Amino acid sequence: MGRWGVALGPAVIKQLHERIVQIARDQQVMAGRRMRVDTTVVEANIHYPTDSSLLGDGVRVLTRPCGR
Repeated sequence: MGRWGVALGPAVIKQLHERIVQIARDQQVMAGRRMRVDTTVVEANIHYPTDSSLLGDGVRVLTRPCGR
């Protein structure tokens, strides 16, 4: 579902969730009063900040308005 959220956007995911809950209510599978979300931890490479990377990030952020 996480990849779907990125690909489809939050509005579509919200509509999808509402439709799934409505179908479950209609078929009396569940009451639909509460929702429990389970999150999964995914291992990722950590970008440790160095002086040069912090400087580069700062320059990149500060030059954005100049490009507009």
